[in-house]
Amino acid sequence: MAQQESLPFFPIIVERGEGPYLVDEHGRRYLDFAESINVLGFGHPQLIRAISTQAARLVHYTSMLAWNRPCLSLSKRLASLTGIPRARVAFTSTGSEANELLLDHLLEKGDVIALRGAYHGLLTWTSFITLGREHPNIHQIPPGPAGLHEARRLFREENISGVIVETLMVHAGIVPLGEDFLRELRDLAHDNAAVFVVDEVYTGMGKTGSLFSYQRLGFRPDAVTLGKSIGGGLPLGGIVYDSGVVELTRAPGGTSTSQGANTTACAAGNALLDILEEEQIPNRVLEMEPEIGRLLEEHLDVIGAREARGRGFIWGLDTGDPGVARAAVERALERGVLVSTMGHRDEVVRLAPPLVVGLEEWRKAISSLARHT
Repeated sequence: MAQQESLPFFPIIVERGEGPYLVDEHGRRYLDFAESINVLGFGHPQLIRAISTQAARLVHYTSMLAWNRPCLSLSKRLASLTGIPRARVAFTSTGSEANELLLDHLLEKGDVIALRGAYHGLLTWTSFITLGREHPNIHQIPPGPAGLHEARRLFREENISGVIVETLMVHAGIVPLGEDFLRELRDLAHDNAAVFVVDEVYTGMGKTGSLFSYQRLGFRPDAVTLGKSIGGGLPLGGIVYDSGVVELTRAPGGTSTSQGANTTACAAGNALLDILEEEQIPNRVLEMEPEIGRLLEEHLDVIGAREARGRGFIWGLDTGDPGVARAAVERALERGVLVSTMGHRDEVVRLAPPLVVGLEEWRKAISSLARHT
């Protein structure tokens, strides 16, 4: 059974951020490889200017009553960047809400196929998948050939309206899914008039070496859910969907929460996209990936791990033992580096830094996990 999100609660009180570092109330600096939300780190001047300028004009006015320019601009950009045809955007406050909204729509039409071990949130529908609970209309299949066999049976025997996947199963222990598996599952969905959804809440905004993880794998979904990072650190989520196969929008902002399309968060989102493009950050992440993988492989023995898995700037070290993983997290904390654990038993050490770090910071983080220095 999938486990509820389990993250270490660090015994520090953070006061400010400086690039990839957090500073506590005593002035001690910690290299942050744990949080994964702030893809630009802390205090990027261009992002701060965008937030400050918008907050001085209008912090927020609900999009359920009126449009705002930052929201409209971000909608158009996301629609274009995802490559989804006839794209429309529905904003929410979080990625969990985006997944919940889309699942609610799909379950009105039929049943949904999800991957066993996936994490899509902990609201009503999403919690059935995340916690591995049974529901008659949500069918959970394993990733891989056995899952494709089960999906074919479900499409024959049930009314399947949608399929939702992650391309990199982070909470399952940083498990990358293969292009062939995902493409075949997408083809099954299309052959049976079902909506194929990719959850990019965790993997979006350049973290895997492309703006959205599916773009690197060479296929296109019918809908994408977003969150966590798109607001530049402010609460924002959303769905980009093909309006030819999905019907969500009933009125301006009608499917959003009262804080969805938050004016200041959308201004931050626009600035974030500007910076990712101007500094070519996804390309830089992709170029660094082979060296990161090599460094991790070289340190497996001294960390007590048996395998390194990941893409881009999201990596996991599988120790096979929750105690070993927890000890590595504690060693890193003592040495001024924040990392966390993932996996169904918290047996995987996760490294997911801001995308502004270089190989020097990667070396420091990896070395901090070693049992002997």
